[in-house]
Amino acid sequence: MTDAPKKAAAKKKTAAKAAVAEKSDGGKPPVEWRGITLTLPDGLANLPAEFAWAVADLETATGQSVTPLLNLLRALIGPEQEGVVRGKLIEDGVTFAELPDALTDLLTVIFGEYGLTLGEQPASPQS
Repeated sequence: MTDAPKKAAAKKKTAAKAAVAEKSDGGKPPVEWRGITLTLPDGLANLPAEFAWAVADLETATGQSVTPLLNLLRALIGPEQEGVVRGKLIEDGVTFAELPDALTDLLTVIFGEYGLTLGEQPASPQS
């Protein structure tokens, strides 16, 4: 096996970390989770409209589906940081069976930064 795949993976990881660093806009302080740092939007009202659909998907989900959790996470932190989270979960050896709990843990940390708990309805952007 050559070092090319390892070098490409390391380059991708470095680019993802740089994307996280570039996204810092002086808003909410970064969140630490499993040794990685994630930048959050300044407030829920600043999230893209996609967030509303992700919340709706999560509310109507049944069972242990990871798709609504992944969509919500992507709407919250963006695709670049989602890639960092994905890499960390792979690095940590998280199994498919463990993935919903790991994502719920991360979303709990993120929502906690906004003073919310998972399952709680956020206030309207006007409040």
